[in-house]
Amino acid sequence: MISFIIPVYNMEKYIVRCIDSILAQDTEDWEIIAVDDGSSDASATILDRYAEKDSRIQVIHKCNEGIAGAVRDGLTLVSGEYIAFVDSDDYVDSRMLSILHPYQIRQYDIIQFGMVQEDEYLKTIGYINFPEEEVIGREEVLTHFFSEYRMPSLACRIFKRNLFDKVDIKGRNIGIDEMVILQLMGKADSLISIGDVLYHIYVRNNSVSRSEYSKERIYEITQVHDFLWNYIKNQPNTLKKYILIKNIQAYLGMVACCEQEVWRQEKHRIQEGLNEYMEYAKQYGIWKPVKKQLGKGFTLYRMNHNAYRTIQRIRRI
Repeated sequence: MISFIIPVYNMEKYIVRCIDSILAQDTEDWEIIAVDDGSSDASATILDRYAEKDSRIQVIHKCNEGIAGAVRDGLTLVSGEYIAFVDSDDYVDSRMLSILHPYQIRQYDIIQFGMVQEDEYLKTIGYINFPEEEVIGREEVLTHFFSEYRMPSLACRIFKRNLFDKVDIKGRNIGIDEMVILQLMGKADSLISIGDVLYHIYVRNNSVSRSEYSKERIYEITQVHDFLWNYIKNQPNTLKKYILIKNIQAYLGMVACCEQEVWRQEKHRIQEGLNEYMEYAKQYGIWKPVKKQLGKGFTLYRMNHNAYRTIQRIRRI
């Protein structure tokens, strides 16, 4: 059985489509744990109506703690052998469970599949696909995740439930997928990638992952990337290189996107973090490949961070 965890916060416009896509599956071996994270719209009422009609749907009502808290609470109720995560404004293909079933029988720890990005009119914007392949061995799975990196998303994978034992889920909304999936990949002994596109992402400009850079958001981002680095710093240099590049890119994003008042207040913290990760790259002897992969924008930042910030902000207009 697959347990679907759906964090919900003020999603009355989309939650029906999300749950109906699971109800439409051509197999009944599933359950839904929907976590109402303190919604102020009709989301809670909609969820309760579904739960009254179908015993496979459970609803948790709680005060708002963000996505991380919703995931933590959802995990306490799962009973399926596998766990899937669905954002409440997204939906899944009606063939999802029947397509994944043969791979579940073969007991892979992680099964990953393709995603399609759609706009408000369900028009396709783009695809995220994985090459079809099997990876066996704990070190091989983690190395493969970095070398064949596609998407650090929980939504395009299902996971064996036992992988979540002692997984650390921090923060509120930012970087939850990245923190969790890194830990899951580090514990998995087998992974299979399939070519089927089974998950539909609704791309909204006002979603949590596309919010402006407030002081609170910057704090969450720095916490996430500190966690990623501390988790991977004792791994081989190839894996350290990946995280250092990702962390530096995140900090460069903050330099480029902060509004002037936030930049004035947080400038020291952001620059200090960037300098720290650059020093780590030099310390571990991977400065040249890191610098090369980050490209000309990074070179400009190192020459003149004010010029870098000005150019990046002009490009956003």
